[in-house]
Amino acid sequence: MIRKNVSIWWGPPRQFSAKLEERKISWLELFYDLVYVIVISKATHHLAQHPGWDGLKDYLYIFIMIYWGWVNGSLYYDLHGSPGIRTRFMTLWQMVAVAALAVALDSPDDKLIFRGTIALAVLQGYITYLWWSVGIYDKHHRKLNRPYTLCYLAALVTIISHYLCRPGLCDCYSGSR
Repeated sequence: MIRKNVSIWWGPPRQFSAKLEERKISWLELFYDLVYVIVISKATHHLAQHPGWDGLKDYLYIFIMIYWGWVNGSLYYDLHGSPGIRTRFMTLWQMVAVAALAVALDSPDDKLIFRGTIALAVLQGYITYLWWSVGIYDKHHRKLNRPYTLCYLAALVTIISHYLCRPGLCDCYSGSR
């Protein structure tokens, strides 16, 4: 009986094998989608200000990362979301990470890559944590969870290395001494 009260407040993610008879979309999920719409509009606005191949390349990179975050967050909540407060907090924290990306997209051009990379790395790290946590709570799903977690961890490393391996990263520090 205590177990039921705990799961209502801060229970584990829903097990993969648990089937829902009828799933309704909550207001929080609609707001979650709206935050992604705002970030996509910011990325599109950036493309409008920077027409050309470089602007299109930046837009595609940012859009793919935004879409990656949305798909993985939505998939996580469809498969493992529960009615407890834990799921709501996890949704809110992901929305904060996406909102940080929206703020980063308003940065000046010289700060955009750095701030955008930090925001994307935080979002990717958070998604990695979500999938990793499923394996902790659902032992039967752990063997299926490992490839997801490793894939997301590899994506996180790729995001960070993409920024660190860009040409001229350290050029900005050479003239300041």
